[in-house]
Amino acid sequence: MLLKNLDEYISVNIEDDEDNLNKEEKEKIEDYDDFIDKNDLKEENKNDDIDLKPNISPLSGIETKIENWKNNLLDLGKRNRLINYRDFKRSSLTIEKPNLRDLWEVIVTKEKSIIFPIEENEEESIEEYTFNNQENTLNKQINSKNNDNLIITNQKIDDRQHTLRNLRNKARTTIEEQGVNVLYMAFGFVKWVEIESKKSSKIPKKLYSPILLVPIKIKWESIVSPFEVLMIDEEIVVNPAIKYKFESDYNIIIPEYNDEDIDSYLKSFEKIIQKKTSWNVERTVSISLFSFLKINIYNDFDKHRKEIIGKR
Repeated sequence: MLLKNLDEYISVNIEDDEDNLNKEEKEKIEDYDDFIDKNDLKEENKNDDIDLKPNISPLSGIETKIENWKNNLLDLGKRNRLINYRDFKRSSLTIEKPNLRDLWEVIVTKEKSIIFPIEENEEESIEEYTFNNQENTLNKQINSKNNDNLIITNQKIDDRQHTLRNLRNKARTTIEEQGVNVLYMAFGFVKWVEIESKKSSKIPKKLYSPILLVPIKIKWESIVSPFEVLMIDEEIVVNPAIKYKFESDYNIIIPEYNDEDIDSYLKSFEKIIQKKTSWNVERTVSISLFSFLKINIYNDFDKHRKEIIGKR
């Protein structure tokens, strides 16, 4: 009944103007008339075995749901630290010394830890701690004020201690509650400009995104001991957010990390973005909390798409 009423409405409104319609509009009307005819025929022959179903795959609904699920999982906005990284006092720490290559050598290649010295007014406690619990080399590293191996960051010692404690606590809480690690040492950052639509009046925004993410943990044995940072037994990850965004928006395929040294990887990264004159790679190292569990689930949808559809 609804279809017949709709047919009458369209017929009345287009009857007088049909001669003035262009070819494309006439084709639309003809398609509509075919649709009405089929549905009228279906009503007349509802008890007959006539297959008048539209030529649509029964899986299309499932595929639509998968796409909706995937889109809901993506977080490519400016508030995502993987896209728009910013240094916050209590949730990130930039290491200025040693340099990127030396840190990679210690943390990744040798799988050793780095030690952060603590306040000078606790020097006696440091000496006692290092003498009883650590090697002489560590004692020398912490207590020698002019030692080249000392860790220098973008924060004062007091602030740095608070930041490391905060990062450690938040990372432990996330592991306990969600079972995933979110604490990483980011090696290398890409400075890039997000291209807005040509019709957009917005000024292109400069963004700063981490490239390689090394999973770490922060150890702190007692109130008089220094913080210690070391890699954990998980995969080194290429930032999945920029990997997806660069490929989908700019057709830039970011290479996978295949256990090469950090200089080699960053050079290969620079090569693929060289046509973007306003983009560049900075050899900076920062510790922060990065969560990309949803993006991993998104990628799993792509990998197991056929299996998911097959089970429906």
